Amino acid sequence: MLTTRDLEIIRYLEQNFLITSSIASRLVYWTGNEKSSLIIAQKRLKVLFKEKEVKRLRDNITNEYVYYLHKAPTKINHRLKIADFISRLNRLGFELQNIELEYSELQESYNIRPDIMLEAKFNNVSFVALVEIDLTKSFSNITAYTEIVKDRKNKVKQPLPNKPLLLISVSDTPIKRTEEQVKPVQIKTDFSDIIKLTYPFITKINKQKRLSN
Repeated sequence: MLTTRDLEIIRYLEQNFLITSSIASRLVYWTGNEKSSLIIAQKRLKVLFKEKEVKRLRDNITNEYVYYLHKAPTKINHRLKIADFISRLNRLGFELQNIELEYSELQESYNIRPDIMLEAKFNNVSFVALVEIDLTKSFSNITAYTEIVKDRKNKVKQPLPNKPLLLISVSDTPIKRTEEQVKPVQIKTDFSDIIKLTYPFITKINKQKRLSN
């Protein structure tokens, strides 16, 4: 019998996520304890596979099973890093409200397609974030993101939700930018410093809200 959380896993997979047991433990099956969450995730994903609700393959890097739907996945490392990022936000207590992968709504106006567009809430503060995950290079399209921020300040109509905006770069390579260009929040690819998102940058959002009131 499938549980509510099992169905949530399937919904993530339907959105083109790739998921491992460790990711699922933080994303859906989190209990407050890392070990018990992982055990539950492993058991439930095994059930989903046996019931033929999901497919899986062995990842040579992590040696974990990678769960997916439909066709065998490509760009596995990048897509797992996307899911891992989302799972760690959930683990930190972010309320995830809307997530879109390979967000295409900015393609026509700014010629970019962020890896993630998400709407979330933390400590009762709602915001929207654009996230770029770069495993081998630095944050790209800095000019386009600067234009997005500039247009928002100038009240130019955009498809993005009308909420405070965070730009997030998941990369180990320093961002090259001028003083006039935006400065995204940079998180390491091992997520060892993702805690930065819970205070300094949410404080920045609160400041933006006060200025807009």
